[in-house]
Amino acid sequence: MDISTHSKEIEAAADDVRGDSDTDWCLFGYVGKTDTLKVVDTGEDGLEELVGELNPSSTQYAYVKVEDPNSKLPKFVLINWVPEGAPVNRKGQSARHAQDVHKFLHGAHVTINARNEDDIEEEQVLKLVEKSSGANYSNREGKGSSKFANTNPDKVGSTYTNSYKKDGTGAKQDFWQGQEQAEKDRKKAETARLAEEKQRRSAELREQDEAFKARSEAEAKIHDERIAAEQAERERAEAERRAQYEAELAAHQEIEAEPEPEPE
Repeated sequence: MDISTHSKEIEAAADDVRGDSDTDWCLFGYVGKTDTLKVVDTGEDGLEELVGELNPSSTQYAYVKVEDPNSKLPKFVLINWVPEGAPVNRKGQSARHAQDVHKFLHGAHVTINARNEDDIEEEQVLKLVEKSSGANYSNREGKGSSKFANTNPDKVGSTYTNSYKKDGTGAKQDFWQGQEQAEKDRKKAETARLAEEKQRRSAELREQDEAFKARSEAEAKIHDERIAAEQAERERAEAERRAQYEAELAAHQEIEAEPEPEPE
């Protein structure tokens, strides 16, 4: 995993979560199909808001601040988000990459491997947080507080509502579905373009082959005609020489055949 390329942005986002700012979570994801990690988003309304930002088809890593129900102190949770819709190769890399992220952030009290939203329900997360601190606490008995830590008291009672968790059709889910559909459409269009390009290239190659064959046949015909003409010219010249030779020979024989004049 490449964390160094965007290490400053990643560390700054994590520092905001740890510090006195209103930011209580940050989300990291990959740059395209590479192993380079980047900051995807940050927020101030706790775990519910974070869940609404998770991509159901991508492996991501979240760093969130919550309040320990027992001690009331802020605790930090690292979420290794590996949904069912994530690519198989990403699933195989997630455990190793999660360790790299944990090592880089060096401040998570709890690490959660989540495949769906049920794994990161508020109650479930707080149970793991209190377990990590050695407390024997149960939200179901009404003890302690389940609100998320925030340095601004006015924001503790946030009225944020995750529309996706409420009715299952939140804007963020629609956004990711739209992105997935757009990617499918892009791949389909790319496949069609490549098929058309292949077909066009095949037609061009056929035309080139046919043109080459026609040119070769024409050149062969011209060559054969030239050879035939040269042969005919040689035969004509040879016939002329033979005729001339025979004419000269006949003339010479006639001269020799004439009787010599008698002496007077």
